[in-house]
Amino acid sequence: MTSKSNNEQAQFALLIAADFLLFVEWSFAYLYPGQTLAMNWHIEVLAELARQIVDRERRHLMVALPPRSLKSFIFSVCLPAYLLGRYPGMRIMCASYGAELARQHSVDCRKVMMAEMYALAFPETKISKSTELYFETSANGSRRAVSAEGGVTGLGGDLVIGDDLVNANDANNVKLHQERKDWFFNSLVTRMNLANENIAVVIGQRFHIEDAMAKIARDFEMEVLAIPAIAQEDRKFDLGGGRSYTFKADEVLHEALLNREELKARRRAMGPAFNAQYLQDPLPDGGGALDFSMHKRYEKLPENLLIFQSWDVARTPGGGDYTAGAKFGYADDKYYLIDIYRVQLDVTQVVRFIKHKMIADNPAWSIIETSDGSGDAVHRILTREHGFNNIERSSPTKSKEDRFYQIVPLIEAGDVLIPTSAAFLTVYRNEYVAFPNSEHDDQLDAVSQFLRNAPYLIRKAGGVQPKSHFNNLPEFRLVGYRPRLKDRYR
Repeated sequence: MTSKSNNEQAQFALLIAADFLLFVEWSFAYLYPGQTLAMNWHIEVLAELARQIVDRERRHLMVALPPRSLKSFIFSVCLPAYLLGRYPGMRIMCASYGAELARQHSVDCRKVMMAEMYALAFPETKISKSTELYFETSANGSRRAVSAEGGVTGLGGDLVIGDDLVNANDANNVKLHQERKDWFFNSLVTRMNLANENIAVVIGQRFHIEDAMAKIARDFEMEVLAIPAIAQEDRKFDLGGGRSYTFKADEVLHEALLNREELKARRRAMGPAFNAQYLQDPLPDGGGALDFSMHKRYEKLPENLLIFQSWDVARTPGGGDYTAGAKFGYADDKYYLIDIYRVQLDVTQVVRFIKHKMIADNPAWSIIETSDGSGDAVHRILTREHGFNNIERSSPTKSKEDRFYQIVPLIEAGDVLIPTSAAFLTVYRNEYVAFPNSEHDDQLDAVSQFLRNAPYLIRKAGGVQPKSHFNNLPEFRLVGYRPRLKDRYR
């Protein structure tokens, strides 16, 4: 080897020692010769989070991504190798659901650390003792692979990494999720060398609304980074170095690895499980009948909008159901959901709140459900005592489910648009995808109430009648229970 090539190798080694993302790229090329790492913005996000762990800017982190997103490669293979390069005496424990997965990650990490380039990048780090599940450095640092099915009594560590603590085959085994959460705290976290300085990283994919990741995040108060296979709303991610990336609503995470058509096929095959494993947003049992992605999006509202409000009233100052209001705009046969208001107040406060929103939004017409006493009282006070003469009463007779399913064809026909980004979207989406078993459905009640009554309200407001409304589109039906499948349209 010439002195020039030696010098080039030495310079490259310095670069990968200083830049974790470059270290990831080199590690991939070394472990998988002939393959190309399909770089994507989310890899930069994960690398920046790992850098923060390395530089002690972050101690606790949970990462939830779809399968095959390189999260295990980055956090179970590259991160331990890089940390041991920077801190040769660090002791790391890496846990996975089974011994074989734990062994494979350990073998790959060891291969990286035994490479000639690694030795140039981190000359102070040398492996002195090595097995498939455990290796040790000459500075008494180590990486130990453990299985969540076994014990770790007597072992200690400065960093624990929980990588896929539950197998996808056990996705709905709630008892096992609880056991793995208990194992994480009782067998791993208690083995930390310095409790006040410990570092804990948990990575995986979501399986269930009460899965191990949810339980660990809740009890450990971990920051959770969840990136779905398809963006549900606009969201900005930190790439490091003052750079960021905006993951736009309905954008696919990584087209080169999993394109839109393949994701659609998996959604059809998996049903509600798709929301958990690919969107990182598990549904309550029985949810998943409705596809939120059928909503069309808008970035800018038309100028010729007629504004409407729809209110579902609850008398709950201390908790329980919400009073929810939906602000809609109508133009050119399209319905634009502009905002959703959601509060827990008593009747007097609800009256003041709706009065404020009526004055602020100046709707052409509003509608309030008055089938219970609180809604009727609010309507009476607003019209008789405060002089509002553009508030219609609504007294539905059908069930909440029947009323909402009536307006689903409008949404699936693309006639109901939601913003690409808004503060209310996350909670609204959670209600929508979990329906009819969501904990709260007040927002959906307000939305469906307006859309069912839209032709009447538009006529009262003097607007042009819509060509499409819920009672002149094909009926939406649900058949069966497991899963709740749509018998498209009759």
